[in-house]
Amino acid sequence: MSDFRQFEKRLPAWSLFFLLLYLGAFLWALSLDVRGDGRNPSPPGVDFALFYAAGEMVREGRGEEIYQEEAHHEAVEGVLERETPARLPWLYPPSFLLLILPFTFLPYTPALLLWLAGTLGLMLWSAWGLGEGKGWPQALLLAGFPGVFLNLRWGQNAFLTTALLGLSLHHMGKRPVLAGLFLGLLSFKPQLAFFPLLLLIFSKAWRELFWAALFSLLTVLLSGLLLGFDLWLAFFRSLGASSQAALEGAWESVAAIQPTVQTALRIWGVEGSLLAALVLLIGVVAFFSVLWICRKSSRPALKGGAVVLGLFLASPYFLQYDLMLLGIPFLLLLKEFREKGGGKGEWLLLALLWITPLASWILVAYTHFQITPLVLGGTLGVLFLRVRREKERCDDEEHAHE
Repeated sequence: MSDFRQFEKRLPAWSLFFLLLYLGAFLWALSLDVRGDGRNPSPPGVDFALFYAAGEMVREGRGEEIYQEEAHHEAVEGVLERETPARLPWLYPPSFLLLILPFTFLPYTPALLLWLAGTLGLMLWSAWGLGEGKGWPQALLLAGFPGVFLNLRWGQNAFLTTALLGLSLHHMGKRPVLAGLFLGLLSFKPQLAFFPLLLLIFSKAWRELFWAALFSLLTVLLSGLLLGFDLWLAFFRSLGASSQAALEGAWESVAAIQPTVQTALRIWGVEGSLLAALVLLIGVVAFFSVLWICRKSSRPALKGGAVVLGLFLASPYFLQYDLMLLGIPFLLLLKEFREKGGGKGEWLLLALLWITPLASWILVAYTHFQITPLVLGGTLGVLFLRVRREKERCDDEEHAHE
């Protein structure tokens, strides 16, 4: 036990080391690309070019063209000043552009650095809140999470989504306006916001649901007034084709970076109606397991961790960098196991949760085995059993007092 206590004390220092390692690797690769001849088709932070190009197109009065794959792809190549073979459709609603547009007033590389630094800072601030008084050590623990490296590599928005969901979970049940505000802002990524919103409905958390719906609607109205409601019409017209491309496209080429239940089952050879049935079944089981945990447990750490785990098990589409969100259950369960104790199996699952964002990518690339859904399901199962034991203990105490 003393050895673990010593290791626990060193966790913030180790996390700081990993953060510096991630930042050093990213900045070194970015500097090589900036100084090079621009032939790398996938430079560091490449996905930010999708955001930046869409923002530039809106500023140029070509907003509706961002939902035309060819036009958007040409704009991305113009931003990067090179050919990029990967053609990624623009899937985001116009509300996301409200955040992106200010960055397009800067040159691309400074905008990329400011985007990553700003959203990383926001995420670490949210970890400060989740720490419940732990302060900067808690923030450092999240800073060292491997998902940080993945989001830096792709230049994506997972720092932002982690911050918004983390802040919403932190205020849930205590400050409904703030909980609804942050969840409403998360609606720019509907596949992540839908699961917690559905939980609010089934939990009859009407105040949080009201504020989340209100703030979501306000982002729609504000983006429509500033950018034009025609942009929203273009988004809805493109939704069917873009969703089908994301869910039913050449999944083999993105299997390593798309760690969903559906992709895992496809890797294991499941297809057709059986695939659809299993994906639906796993999603339903995950949802009602999380709902039960949220209703029966009094511990915010268990409830918040379960929400994120269930979200990924039920979501039909997310990518590797989105696993930055697993930093939330990692922090919450680490706190839970410290305070209430944890078995060897529980600590092992927590370690697997930490390494999963990187390990799943490597395992799929070299072994064609997707471990992510197994780790998510196993950890959610541990939380379910932990809550059940908590409930049985409370029931026994009530009977003893009668």
